[in-house]
Amino acid sequence: MPQALTVDRSSGRSHFHAGKARIANARPPIAAEETAFERHFTPQELAKLWLLHVTTIRRLFEDEPGVLKYHGRVGRHGQREYVTLRIPESVARSVYARRSR
Repeated sequence: MPQALTVDRSSGRSHFHAGKARIANARPPIAAEETAFERHFTPQELAKLWLLHVTTIRRLFEDEPGVLKYHGRVGRHGQREYVTLRIPESVARSVYARRSR
């Protein structure tokens, strides 16, 4: 059986094990029904509230479950694709709590 790499998010250490790859301490996905009608922040709004740069906020939330991502058209002639993020309040709270430990 091939070796798979496991990454422990709390310690940042990686381990090889037999079987399928998995991520230790993985966060459960947030159901869309739970976040549909709550307040959603733009990265600019959270950057202002948390006194961080907009790019930092985008990096923190780009792969976070529950964040809405609106993809623009694929750029022509090597132009980059634009992605608009909308961050539910519950997701922002959980990221803040996790990062402030």
